[in-house]
Amino acid sequence: WALVLSGFAIVASAAIGIAGYRLQRQVASIAKEKRLEEVEARLRADIGARLDPPGRPDYLVLSVTGATRARDVVVEVEPASILFESEPTAFPSLGPNQDVRLHVAITSDDFPVGAPAIVRVNLRWRDGLGLQAKEFILPL
Repeated sequence: WALVLSGFAIVASAAIGIAGYRLQRQVASIAKEKRLEEVEARLRADIGARLDPPGRPDYLVLSVTGATRARDVVVEVEPASILFESEPTAFPSLGPNQDVRLHVAITSDDFPVGAPAIVRVNLRWRDGLGLQAKEFILPL
């Protein structure tokens, strides 16, 4: 019996060792993914868009979030007629937590009869992860 018990103990010990090794690999893999996500977050810039104040807006506000700068930012607005001609539509660089206010003048003439009163904003920029793009459909 002692030999059988010894053999069982060796098999059980090996199984526990293998399970521990697999668990250790899983923990290491999760830690690696988390580090990659943290690095990616430090390289990412995100830009949001909103009309301000709501209802009868005077401004299109671009808000930069994330830990890095948004570079080569391009703004396209439809209908284009709502932006004042003097307002820029390209920015070489916008910093984290920076808001940019673009003056707008919205009238009923900007929208065809029966069409929804929405402003479409397309944004393109570069950050540490490469070229990014986002589209917003902003109701009035």
